[in-house]
Amino acid sequence: MKMKLNGKDIEFNIFDLTHAQRFEDALKEMEKDEKAIQSSLEKFQNGEIGVAVFLGKNIDMFKKFFKTITGVDVIGDCTDYIQAKKMYEDFLAEVKKDKQKFARFSTKRIH
Repeated sequence: MKMKLNGKDIEFNIFDLTHAQRFEDALKEMEKDEKAIQSSLEKFQNGEIGVAVFLGKNIDMFKKFFKTITGVDVIGDCTDYIQAKKMYEDFLAEVKKDKQKFARFSTKRIH
């Protein structure tokens, strides 16, 4: 798939082994980042860290995700958490569409 996010052209092909592996690796890294963010949530709620730090951690997580998969800093200088999250969600929606193209093969077709 080719798409434009935050004014940047990106290409990703879930059917390519290299791309698929980068996708899986990025999701695993994101799990780790989410756990770290969850642990900082309590600090945020207690006032130990500010909203800017907390939001920055989330935006950085999305930035890292895109850089791992596409090699492109899709998030760039975006400082809006909602916009960064939408870029991530839009990308995943396109990947989901592509995943629906996976064919199921049957030996019945060759008889």
